[in-house]
Order: sequence, then structure tokens, then C-alpha cells
Amino acid sequence: MLKKRFFLSLALKNKLLYKIYLYYNLYIRNFKYIFQKSYSQFNDDIFIKNFFKNKTVGTYVDIGCHHPFKLNNTYLLYKKGWNGLNIDLMKINIDLFNIWRPGDKNICSAVSNKNKISSVYIPNNNILSTEISIQKSYANTVKRHHKNSFIKKKILISTFENIIKNYKVDLEKFDFLKIDIEGEDYKVLKNINLKKYKPTLVCIEDGIEKKENIKKISKYLKSIKYKLIFRSPVNLFYQKLDKKNKA
Repeated sequence: MLKKRFFLSLALKNKLLYKIYLYYNLYIRNFKYIFQKSYSQFNDDIFIKNFFKNKTVGTYVDIGCHHPFKLNNTYLLYKKGWNGLNIDLMKINIDLFNIWRPGDKNICSAVSNKNKISSVYIPNNNILSTEISIQKSYANTVKRHHKNSFIKKKILISTFENIIKNYKVDLEKFDFLKIDIEGEDYKVLKNINLKKYKPTLVCIEDGIEKKENIKKISKYLKSIKYKLIFRSPVNLFYQKLDKKNKA
């Protein structure tokens, strides 16, 4: 682990080494994940694929996308012929997406319900961590849970609509929305106009210290006619109700 972290720290200072590291990450470090039937942690992408089995082509939005195939919930859809928008606050993750999933729109940005400059908390200064957050309370929870430390850096935070506008994303509607952003899920979900974009399926991570957020999320989604239809060990899935699937 220390050798990998040391090589990454060197790579971040050199363009050639950085490019080598990106391909190492995709083709060597995570090679065992490439040829799997499922890429999610608990086969969640199989559920998603089956949910959309009658839809050959569609669009997804993945906020907190992290890695283009490892533990990823949208890669099976991408392989099926779908495409969409992937957003992550760490540049290295988006660089990996740009190599592996060029058919998608991949954007590096932190997302919340306000446009502002704030802090990002990185556990153990590990830029590949899945628990990087812009929420201090969440970072403290991770620190207590894993007994680790974190470093703090300044970062520009944008709303979803501001990202769409600034990056000129052509997005009239999408079919699947996945949000996994370590404590900011509820704020971002409420800030996205679901009546405008009309996703049929919404996926929210159910992780460390998210119980209060999940209660708020469930109440909010129920108020706009979404129903919880599936719960995996790490995610909750809500379906948009209509005349055909009315509760």
C-alpha cells in the first residue's frame, strides 16, 4: 500500500508518470474487475439492468461516480449502449473516466445546494478514497469509525444546475439518477429538479451515519411520488410512480 501511495505521489508531479499511473490503475491494479458480470459491490447493477431490461438506450446521471468500472453502478448500462453524465470531486477519478468511458460526459466538480468555496476532507490524504467528503461532520464520523485522520483543502463547490450550465451539458431528461456523495446526498437531491428531468429510478447510498439523511430523502421522494422498491446492503432504490405502477 505504501509503495502504491508513494508512486502515486510521484505521478501527481509528473505528466508522463501520471498518465502511466492512470493506465496502471485501469489495466493492472484493477484488472480483475474488468471482465465481471457485475461491477457493483453487491450486484446492484444487475438489479438496475433488469429494471431497464426493456429500454435498449437510455441516459444516467452518476454524482459521486468514483471509478469507471470498479464498484460502479452504471458501467453495465454503459456497456449496454447507454451514456450519461458522471460527476466526481477528484480529478484523478474523472481522468480515469475520460480514458475508459469516452462516450460519457465526465466532469470534475464538488456538488451541493449552493455555489461556494469550502473545504474537502480527504481521509489519510488518500485521493483514491471512497470516503472523501465536503461535509466536516461526515469526515469526523469516518475518522471515528476507521480511526484515521484527514487533511483539509479548499475546493470550489457548485450546484447541479450550475454544472450543467457552465459545462454546456445537453441534458433535457435522464432515466437513472445515482447519488453517492458522503453526507451531501439530501441537499443535492432536493436541488435537482426531478419534475424536469423525470428519472424513472433513483439510487441513494445508505452508508455510514446517513440514517437521518435517508429519512429526509425517503420523505421527500415519497412527496413527489417515488416509492422505495429495493434495498441492497449499501443502496436504496426509488421508482417513480405513474398510472402503470401506482402504489
